[in-house]
Amino acid sequence: MKLECVLADVPWSAVAEAICDAAYTGETGDVTVFVLDVAEAYQIRTGERGPDAV
Repeated sequence: MKLECVLADVPWSAVAEAICDAAYTGETGDVTVFVLDVAEAYQIRTGERGPDAV
């Protein structure tokens, strides 16, 4: 499974912690969370850019 979240107004650390807490089973195969910067976002339908596009 792959889950992608792009955040504009929510602290990424809180989201990563919530995902880790919810996904934890203690078994092999538990989730790995990667935190990456997004350089820019474009909303094609509306023409919005930046945080407004998220």
